[in-house]
Amino acid sequence: MDDDSCEALFDVIDNADFDDANMVAELIGICPDAGTAWKTLTIGELKCLLSLAMGDLESTHDFAVWCADYNATIYPQSRMIFMRCLVASLELAMDDNRDAVQYHQAFGFTYGEATRDAVWQSISGDTRFSGLGIEGGNLLSFSAHQKLFAAYEKLQVAKAKHAE
Repeated sequence: MDDDSCEALFDVIDNADFDDANMVAELIGICPDAGTAWKTLTIGELKCLLSLAMGDLESTHDFAVWCADYNATIYPQSRMIFMRCLVASLELAMDDNRDAVQYHQAFGFTYGEATRDAVWQSISGDTRFSGLGIEGGNLLSFSAHQKLFAAYEKLQVAKAKHAE
């Protein structure tokens, strides 16, 4: 998504007045795979990622703190570490008195190098929506959703045979 698309989506979500705790998958009617970020993605986290993509670090920080606090019981450990790293990294990025380069190694030790890199690339704008990738931009990468479609198709075939 480009900057304008991110801003437009953020505005639509914000104006719709959804509760930040609402699960995105339920609102848009998808069945996400277990263990994916989509399974626990809330409106609040989506707003966080959209703010981050738009470069609004202060709003992103507020949403990330909310995500880390509110979603602590539903996040898998990897997503919780990502959010904690995001909060700390945003505080570092917004502090004019500290140089992020000096903290590079420490953040790698604390959060893991892959997490640190994903977060820092997100803050710099090199990566957007870390952890939410959809291959091909469609629902084919959601195997649970595809299984649900397959079950629905079987049901429709059975109904058609029964109606004959």
